[in-house]
Amino acid sequence: MNCSGMFRVAAVCLGFWFYCCGSVQAQSVDAAEACEPWRARFIAVDGTVELRRQNSGDWQAAEPGLVVCDGDTVRVSAFGRSSVELADRTLLNLDRNTQVSFSSLGAGQTETQGDAEGSLLDLRRRV
Repeated sequence: MNCSGMFRVAAVCLGFWFYCCGSVQAQSVDAAEACEPWRARFIAVDGTVELRRQNSGDWQAAEPGLVVCDGDTVRVSAFGRSSVELADRTLLNLDRNTQVSFSSLGAGQTETQGDAEGSLLDLRRRV
């Protein structure tokens, strides 16, 4: 197994451990950044992973416990990886060069196009 494969296995194991053991507690979030219901929260972050809030053009560094709200976008750099827990407790592992936007369902969309919580996940992989 090459170094990249070993890193991938280690990152998945670490994310799974945090998910199962509940070792990472959600951090208190500034009132301006809090949202209810939240769409996701960071479980593990390695390398450069950033979050852009819906009403902001600025990217901020992601860290475990940081909450993702409707309209927020997550971006993983060429040397980054992250594990994100969705609101329905699904664990999403984001690999390098990935961008994910979290959006509410709009008019005319059915729940089968989104998750049970009513969000639509837009995933883009940059090559």
